[in-house]
Amino acid sequence: MAAPIFRLLGEAFKRFDKDQCFRHSVVISYFALMCAVPLIALFAFVATKVLGNAEIVLRGLNIFTEDFFVKFDPALFDSLKEISQHTSNL
Repeated sequence: MAAPIFRLLGEAFKRFDKDQCFRHSVVISYFALMCAVPLIALFAFVATKVLGNAEIVLRGLNIFTEDFFVKFDPALFDSLKEISQHTSNL
């Protein structure tokens, strides 16, 4: 009973390796991480336009920790607010 299971798992692993699935999974993971940054920025921009306050949006992301945004200079939030108000010029 155990032999067919091991044979099946061995064959699945060989085909997985033959199709280079390990390499493809690394590529997918890499591009997912690289695309996460612009997607978060896009989300922050859209949410700022909807909510009207950049500080609330950045605190709402809460990606890292609660203490992460506390370390930012308050001028950053003013700059983000300024950018979101002038998007019609872009």
